[in-house]
Amino acid sequence: MVAVIGPNGCGKSTLLDIVCGLLKPDSGRTSGEPAALMPQQELLMPWAGALDNAALALRSSGVNRTEARARAAEWFDTLGLSGFEQARPHELSGGMRQRVAFARTLLAGRPLLALDEPFSALDSLTRIEARTWLQHTLETSGRTALIVTHDVREAVALSSKVVVLSARPASVIGEFEVPVATATDPAAAALLEQRILERLVA
Repeated sequence: MVAVIGPNGCGKSTLLDIVCGLLKPDSGRTSGEPAALMPQQELLMPWAGALDNAALALRSSGVNRTEARARAAEWFDTLGLSGFEQARPHELSGGMRQRVAFARTLLAGRPLLALDEPFSALDSLTRIEARTWLQHTLETSGRTALIVTHDVREAVALSSKVVVLSARPASVIGEFEVPVATATDPAAAALLEQRILERLVA
């Protein structure tokens, strides 16, 4: 996973829109299949149950309701949502709503997911839990992700590479590889976080 971090308004969300094929770049080009976007807000339909919300990506591509529900249900156990298939969004916790939105993004069937600050609305404990299921699900599904975040610690914890953008108009001002060892070495992780912060505010 690659994390993108930069100041407010520098164009991080716009970058994701381009990667997902929702916007055309002024110059340059993207290659490969467009990514599936998970926006900052989960944007679940309040009148529909969790299963139908997750199945929306399939329904919008023409899959019939029965098949879409069956395929969505396969993810509910993996994401810890079993038993909540019929629950409306207001009946779910913030973390559970994010998981439903993530299931919907996975079911779009794209190899690359674009995650726009997916945990920004969650409390600190729920964010830690959400990072765990995100990493596990990406590993088991064979997908990878491009994640935008304002949280340097989150970027280091989740990704194998952190790209730092400058203020608008954005340009890449730093690229940091994240060694596997940082996952079990808090000191190494803290040192890398400090290097990224120094580059970000330079």
